[in-house]
Amino acid sequence: AEPAIKLKWKNTTLVSIRKAGSGSYGTVYECYDVNAPQTKYAVKQVRNQTGSHSRHVGAQFTTEAQVDKIAECLNHRAVIQVQDLITDKDYTYIIMEMCDKDLSQSIPNSLNDREILEFMIDVTSGLRYMHSMSK
Repeated sequence: AEPAIKLKWKNTTLVSIRKAGSGSYGTVYECYDVNAPQTKYAVKQVRNQTGSHSRHVGAQFTTEAQVDKIAECLNHRAVIQVQDLITDKDYTYIIMEMCDKDLSQSIPNSLNDREILEFMIDVTSGLRYMHSMSK
């Protein structure tokens, strides 16, 4: 079967391996670099919208300079690293680091008080960092 994504990026091509998840803004695929197959990326594919619905995630990043600034600023262990953004006529692709597992796999069904505290500290640390970068 043909891969869902085959995306030219920098001096390589990213090819989807599997669908990692989906939501209201698009679909995330696990992709590999054809020049370094062990290197994986998460690529979010967001359909470009027109008219009054154009304020979706992909449409909010309008220039390469903005993406470079985001990628440069966001460097925190609790924040996923954005590598790049590519737009064609139909989709915007947000290229991000690939995490080992998603959040639902990281959290066991039951947590003790210490684990809940550590989780909340990580989440608030990442949020605090994001808010500090937006000033």
